[in-house]
Amino acid sequence: MSMEGRDARQEGDRKGKKLQPPSCDHFKTKLLLLTKRARQIRDTQLKTLMHLVDKEWLSESWKKLRKGAAFGIDAISTEMYAGNLEQNLDSLLYRMKQGKYNAQPVKRIYIPKADGKKRALGLPTIEDKVAQNAINYILQAVFEQEFLPISYGFREGKSALKAVEDAKETIATKKVSFVLDVDIESFFDDMEHEWLIKFISHRIKDKRLLKYINSCLKAGVMEDGKLTATSTGSPQGGVISPTLANIYLHYVIDLWVSKVAVKEIKGEMYSFRYADDLLFCFQHENQAMKFREMLKARLQKFGLKINDQKTKLCRFGKFAKENSKRHSENRATFNFLGFTFYNGTSREQVNIR
Repeated sequence: MSMEGRDARQEGDRKGKKLQPPSCDHFKTKLLLLTKRARQIRDTQLKTLMHLVDKEWLSESWKKLRKGAAFGIDAISTEMYAGNLEQNLDSLLYRMKQGKYNAQPVKRIYIPKADGKKRALGLPTIEDKVAQNAINYILQAVFEQEFLPISYGFREGKSALKAVEDAKETIATKKVSFVLDVDIESFFDDMEHEWLIKFISHRIKDKRLLKYINSCLKAGVMEDGKLTATSTGSPQGGVISPTLANIYLHYVIDLWVSKVAVKEIKGEMYSFRYADDLLFCFQHENQAMKFREMLKARLQKFGLKINDQKTKLCRFGKFAKENSKRHSENRATFNFLGFTFYNGTSREQVNIR
């Protein structure tokens, strides 16, 4: 809020008048200006960003929160938080501005899966979700200017369906003969915090913002009253986690593929990434195999590894049916983002289900 805005509010309070809350137009304007600034000075670190977070910014973060969501370790629900919303947001804003806000441990519960097993679920506190949304607005505005077209996950104008359609179009029309479907083992658990902060620091040098992200990463997990420290991984259940994942893999994979790996691979090569779901298309089999070994080494450097059991290299593309018969191979299929790709006999050549 500007000085004039604060003065007006204080004057209204002194006179006993209730001023109308600011509209979201000011928030949208600030977000747009941040986006423009980040785009214009791509080679410069942004040093002052936390000043953007004001009462209106937190109000917008609160509005984005799914109401009725499960609560964290403090047992405060969205309804309870909303019951004293103004004071809660004022308190949160003060602590964030003073650099005194620390994320609380994430509550871990387990929910049943269809196969009878249980899946771990992380539940941050409502206040942490509001704070994460506020920081996430900043990270998205800054790093959206950095992300490459091959990244489809959790970005405006991108989607899983768009990734699938683009992959289908590429395989059907380009010189693609082999597809490498890659699974990264336990990615969201194994991201190294030190590397993540280094990556974020390429664009951001605001100490308070980096301090909060560190706090969020190191908050730990509370299960059955026992606190477990977290030295790797993204915040479980955190609204900020998808953005952090995109930042991590932007530097680990996307930039490396586009600037380094592509120069080492002969023939055509195409890449698609949705969060930690990876798909690579090649003209030549030996180059696909070469790339897989290069990728293993690259991931290892940043604390990650390929899940060999779920990673698949298969013959695929316009000439796959003919070549499969020549090599006495069964028709190959692979899965990407919940869709099964298979070579068909239709005009489109590639079909998905």
